[in-house]
Amino acid sequence: MRLNKYIASTTDYSRRKSEDAIKEGRVLINNEVVKNLATTVGEEDVVELDGKILFLPKNFVYICMNKPKGYITSVTDDRGRKTVLDLIKEKDLPRIYPVGRLDYDTEGMLILTNDGELTRQLTHPSSKVKKIYQLNIEGELSKDDIKKLETGVTLEFGYKTAPATVEIIEVQSAKQIYRNKVKNYIKEEEKAGLDEKTIKQNLEDNPIKKKYEDPNFKITRFQLSITEGKNRQVRKMLEAIGKHIILLKRVQIGQLKMGGLNRGEYKFLTPHEAYLLKQ
Repeated sequence: MRLNKYIASTTDYSRRKSEDAIKEGRVLINNEVVKNLATTVGEEDVVELDGKILFLPKNFVYICMNKPKGYITSVTDDRGRKTVLDLIKEKDLPRIYPVGRLDYDTEGMLILTNDGELTRQLTHPSSKVKKIYQLNIEGELSKDDIKKLETGVTLEFGYKTAPATVEIIEVQSAKQIYRNKVKNYIKEEEKAGLDEKTIKQNLEDNPIKKKYEDPNFKITRFQLSITEGKNRQVRKMLEAIGKHIILLKRVQIGQLKMGGLNRGEYKFLTPHEAYLLKQ
């Protein structure tokens, strides 16, 4: 196996970053510094990066998680916030990493793995892996809004997004949605021990109450498919056309769909599901 691929398969490094580490003299094979990018690694070779021995996993681990809001897509966080790894119950797994990112307020499909090559494949811009998001937004999407999203939206610094695909699922009355939210809110507050008077006052003080009770106010539910992964890209795309996001959830990566996982739940992928990710 080529040395750069070996490093990418045992760390969260891309092949390019692995090559940089080799050229910088940070990689040893059998206690000798190696800077030749064409070097191959044999079964008996011991490879070190920055003084740490790299072991090629015998079995890769692939996890699909429904990331909830309020979690950082990272291994650790210097501000002490909860990370997606805090949701993993198993403690005897090899070290795994989240593939790509979902921001703090975004939920949905997230892959975690120790397969560095798959991580590179899914996150490198040249791969153009399809990612599908489900959104609920305030108001409706006009034909012009859809055209802008599908042909490319100009973001900050003049960057124009690649073409996307929009599929409208439904347009609902915000009033009905608000009623459902109120029912769920009352149930949660009653469980928390709040009395009826306090619950009613909290609902009256809710700043969105008046807007959502307007019979002409709509909520649009749709899917957006993109092949890029810029930081907070979907949010910025909707902001650029003047739309406020209520819900943003990723539901598919490549050919693999998240399926029926509840928020915070995860599953280990079958060999077939992992194969779909690699296509």
